[in-house]
Parts: sequence; C-alpha cells; structure tokens
Amino acid sequence: MTGEIIKLPNTRFQGSKKKIINKIYDLVIINFKPTHILDLFGGSAICSLYFQIHNIETTYNDILEFNSINARGILDNDLNNIPSEEDITRLFETNHTLNYNTFIYDTFKDVYYTDVENRQLDIFRENIKYYSNENIKKKQIMYYFIFQSLISKRPYNLFHRKNLSMRTADVKRNFGNKVTWEKTFIVHMLKFRKELVKLYEQKKNIVTGNTNIINMSYNKIPDTLISDIDTIYIDPPYFKKDCKDSQYFDNYHFLEGFISESWGESIDFSTKHLKLKTSGDNIIENANKMFDDIIDKYGTKNLVISYNTKAFPTVLEIETKLKKKYSKVITKYIDYNYALSKSKSQEVLILALII
Repeated sequence: MTGEIIKLPNTRFQGSKKKIINKIYDLVIINFKPTHILDLFGGSAICSLYFQIHNIETTYNDILEFNSINARGILDNDLNNIPSEEDITRLFETNHTLNYNTFIYDTFKDVYYTDVENRQLDIFRENIKYYSNENIKKKQIMYYFIFQSLISKRPYNLFHRKNLSMRTADVKRNFGNKVTWEKTFIVHMLKFRKELVKLYEQKKNIVTGNTNIINMSYNKIPDTLISDIDTIYIDPPYFKKDCKDSQYFDNYHFLEGFISESWGESIDFSTKHLKLKTSGDNIIENANKMFDDIIDKYGTKNLVISYNTKAFPTVLEIETKLKKKYSKVITKYIDYNYALSKSKSQEVLILALII
C-alpha cells in the first residue's frame, strides 16, 4: 500500500493543504530527497501525516498547545490508544462525585454554541481531567475528537466572531452546513473516531516514518532538536498588507482556552467574541521579521515555503530574501481555490536549496 491509497482524514482548518499536499510532496521529492522534515507551522498536521506515510522522518511543531495535542490524533498509529465509543459517551454524563462548574455556559452564552451545548462542554471539560491519566495518548486523542467536533459545529469553522445567530436564525438557507452544525458533539466525535480507526488500520500495512511532536515558537527550537533535520517545511500564517499581525491565533483561541485551567484569566473581555489576550508568545506580529528569522535560523537547511499570491510580503520579496542565503531558489505555482473565497489567488511553492 502506498501513501496515495491512504484516505487522509478530514480537516476543517483554515488554509489546510489536504487537497494539494500530494502536489507539494511531488515537487519536494523532484527537487531534493528529504530524510527528516521539520513541519515548522504544523497546524492541522495533515502535511506531517503525508510525510509520515511516505516513510520520511518528521518533526511536527506548532506554537499552539491545542494544535500539538490535536496532531497526536492523526500522527499516532496505535489502535490501543483510541478511546472507545462508550468512553466518548460517558464524558458527557455527570458523575455525582464531581463538582461541575458552569464557566462556558456563563461566559460564552450566545457566542459560539447553544446553552445546551455549553453545558455539555462544561461537563466534558471536568470529566476529561480524570479520563485515562494512565494513558496520556488516549486522553490526547479524546481531545482530538472534541477539537474536530468543536470546529465542525462552527460557521466557517472558525472562532473569529460572535455569530451563533448564523446557526439559530430561522431563515431560508441555500447551503447544507446547518445539518452539520446541529449534529451533537457525540455524533461528531463518533464519526471522527471511525475515521481515525480506519487511518490507523491503513498505517499498519505500510512502513511509516518516525514522528516527533513539539510545541514551540518557530524561532526558539533548540539546535539540538534540529541537528539531523535536512528540510524545513513551512506553511506560515498568512499576513495581509493592511493587517498588523497574523490572525491565525485569534481564529482558534477558543480551542486553546478549552485546555487551559486559567482560561478566564486569559480572556480579553473587551472583545465581543471573547478571544484570548494576545502577546508575543502566541502571535506573530511582523511578517518580514518572521521570514528573516526563519532564513537566519534555518539557512543551513533546505527550505520549502507553501505560500499564497495574496499574502504579504509578496512572492518576489520572499524570493529576494532567499537568494541572499541560498544557492538555488525555485518557484512553482499550484492551481487551487479556497472554499468560500471570492478573491482570486494562487498557491505557490517556493523551494530554497542549499546546494
């Protein structure tokens, strides 16, 4: 069985490369033969998964803790770590020995989910504290199920605005997302469980690359962790020229808060959608500095940049930066249109070779 035969799991992350990762991989293989890839902005982990099932050693990294936990779902391969259907159901049931707070119900009323759903999430958050502490991987995969479900039930699959009314408004609709939104968390989680079981069963029939998962800032990974890495793959958060910083963190803040014991202390209550406070630890404030830092830190490695023609800085500006450090820079354009996007843009792969 080859990687192309494996059915990749569904991802609803903004900018996911699921539909074009095969083209990206082919271009990388044609131009150089990576043995160990660092997926620097790992996100949904779909790219790391693709490298893994093609027997390339892969290090996944993402600054967001929920993403690094989420990645363990699709990058693991031990069926014994997958929670049972009964476990999923039980995490939404109350236990008379536990005290359940109503933080989500009280704080996020009419923001992202219904009152009933908010109560269910409060119950889940308390129950999972005591779930499978002897098998941390099983707990992390349970988080993978709930993260995917939380995203699936959101308009646009994001937490960028207070828009529960899109779900609840009694209006005529010309799209089918409402059916997905109204499915229960349990129904969604069981679906993702079934999908994951199938993925793991397929992985058992192939040789996969070793995979490491880390949770660090893109420019603070110790040299000891990247010493044997020969290729850096980056699918960075995209900047727009009129935005002062990357919005990626703000689009998924609810999931980062969901795993935090101090969620309430971290919320910016001046925002309608109650996002987390931003700082230099969780948001990239300058696109040019980001690329300069990457080129400076990883300039002895082959570099692969997955990019978009509408992003800032421009493709030409990035090429100019790279040519000061790398001996060969190759730019390839990939035909792909994002769902729900009306702007005409094109995906770009920029390869910088050290040879």
